[in-house]
Amino acid sequence: MYTTGLDFDVERVRDLSQSQAIKWDISPRLYSSRLSSYIPKSPKHRAAATETSQPPTSIISRIPSVTVPHPTSSMGFSQPRIPDLPEVVLTGQTVIVTGATGGIGRELAVQILRRQAALVILPVRSLIAGSATRLEILGDELVRKQNPGGKVRIEELDLADQQSVVNFANRVRQTERRLDLVILNAGINLARFQLSPSGHEMCMQVNLISNALLSLLLLPLIQETARQQRPAGGASPTITLVGSMGQAFNSLAAKPLAPAAEILPLYASAAAYSGIHRYPDTKLFVSLFARQLAAHVEREQGQVTVNTVCPGTVKTGADNNLPAWLRVPMNVNRALRGRSVEDGARAILWAALCRAANEEGSENGLYYANNEVTEIAPFAQTTGQAAAFEKKLWDEIFAEAKKADETIGKGLRA
Repeated sequence: MYTTGLDFDVERVRDLSQSQAIKWDISPRLYSSRLSSYIPKSPKHRAAATETSQPPTSIISRIPSVTVPHPTSSMGFSQPRIPDLPEVVLTGQTVIVTGATGGIGRELAVQILRRQAALVILPVRSLIAGSATRLEILGDELVRKQNPGGKVRIEELDLADQQSVVNFANRVRQTERRLDLVILNAGINLARFQLSPSGHEMCMQVNLISNALLSLLLLPLIQETARQQRPAGGASPTITLVGSMGQAFNSLAAKPLAPAAEILPLYASAAAYSGIHRYPDTKLFVSLFARQLAAHVEREQGQVTVNTVCPGTVKTGADNNLPAWLRVPMNVNRALRGRSVEDGARAILWAALCRAANEEGSENGLYYANNEVTEIAPFAQTTGQAAAFEKKLWDEIFAEAKKADETIGKGLRA
């Protein structure tokens, strides 16, 4: 996965099509200085910057503005330590974790079961791999000691196929009376053009469209849980989508789309494909979708929190599907400065279970990195065109989801 801290010369990579040779520069200082030229590093830097520029305007009036450091402000060589989580217990709760046959997802399932969850559902492409993962998780020493009655159930789900997403959601809605937490951790980065069965570019399908569809399909059950199962004063059920600081390298900052352009069809075109920018684009779109979903949830149907979180650069095999010219420096980057999967999972759980509010006291629609409320990419902080893009993206995702399942829309306000 094309996640945080690309510690090489991004400009040279962008010019790959114009050059036969690539000179990799594994220099975090170069990368950090390149970012710091346009991103304030702290509230103090932001204040100085805004003295000479127009202050940002809220994208959507219902969505609170957040004045905090930019996600890439701490993307030097070392990453901040992720502290231990408070003693949060999940007794009796049902949790879904995608992308759990290895890496962060598997560790998330382990940590959640250690916190007394009653059932963890793991949607997987391969039932054989999923069954092996299930045995590994249940065999964890602390899981056996602290939650001997905890259950893990494997379900089939292929995020490349929208019908598979609908089928999985239908099974969950038929079998479960409650759903307290959904962590959408699965994602891909191919750096090559490929279409999904639904006709969307594969990275956009898996990272954005299918995760959005799954969120919308499961929302009514999560809201029912909020109404019927939550204790007074307890944390609200949550949908947490795993994002990335890599969204800072999105293509829209340099090449905004024409206002009339259809977003999803354009990104399904081979002519518009960029192997370098596609993953960052999808992660920016995930943050925008989460912000819009949080704004559209009908509170009277049940209080649900929606957020996104970057786990940081983590030592996983998430970049192994990339071509060699990109896979090698990405894996070197992870080896040199990556967090452990335990820390990466803890960063996600902090956003899902503990989280912080922004300056206006809201916890909804926010993006987190390094256990802090964090701004998404600069493109989304501007006015006018970015606001129209965000609304149009939501409208197109909703329409696509509605085509997949006509029940989409329950639990949302118009």
